[in-house]
Amino acid sequence: MERREKEESTDLNGRTIETIQMKKSINLLKCTSILVAVTGHVSIFINSSLILANAGSIGLTLIMWAVGGFINLCLAMCFTELSAMFPFAGGSYTYVFHVFGPLPAFLVLWGTYLLVQGPFWAFVSYGASMYILQPFFPTCRPPEICVKLLGGWILGT
Repeated sequence: MERREKEESTDLNGRTIETIQMKKSINLLKCTSILVAVTGHVSIFINSSLILANAGSIGLTLIMWAVGGFINLCLAMCFTELSAMFPFAGGSYTYVFHVFGPLPAFLVLWGTYLLVQGPFWAFVSYGASMYILQPFFPTCRPPEICVKLLGGWILGT
């Protein structure tokens, strides 16, 4: 449920204007939970054996994961700085809107939705369906059609 708070301000003519804004109610625990949910992807549970097989050594695999973690840390710091500069709801859309205007912000919003969020949720549902079906196929990999059907059902619900 959304929490809103009313705020009053005056315009140039001295009239009182009442605006409704989202209530700022995030604390350290909620912020940490959001960051873990956003950056702690399911890919480590699915891709780790594939990455290890192609990298050739455990050391190189760990270096690759550390570099990826460092890149995520830098991205989190950039978003932290931007959220301090623009304390509004909306994420990257808000930042691009304030800097470049409405058209680039619109393109970023839809690009994120179609090219980032869509594949991410498909990947998460695929990984979840692999883990759900694995106990039913203990000696082999689950059939791909079963994984895709269950993944599609997870996405739909």
